[in-house]
Amino acid sequence: MAQQLRILAQKSVGASDSSLSIQVTHTIQQIELLDSQLERVEAEMTEIMKFNDSVIMTIPGIGYINGGMILGEIGDIHRFSSPNKPLAYAGLDPIVIFRFSYSKYLI
Repeated sequence: MAQQLRILAQKSVGASDSSLSIQVTHTIQQIELLDSQLERVEAEMTEIMKFNDSVIMTIPGIGYINGGMILGEIGDIHRFSSPNKPLAYAGLDPIVIFRFSYSKYLI
């Protein structure tokens, strides 16, 4: 992606301003640094999730990165007494309240 941005910048219309060129070069370097850091973090998360062999990985569609993010938020999944508890903790378990003449859904 950074290489494509560099090529597009070279072909773009505009004045050949050295300060703009420096800014673009530094921005590209920052993007490349962030990309490499993200790759390392994702690789570490994958290794940690493989090592932990969490039950969360049995959920269809949950990969190592998503599973790691979920566990990072909720902590030890075994502290919940039922499957509905983590959903409620995350605010994803809607409840219905009935009061006299109306009902209300809370999410």
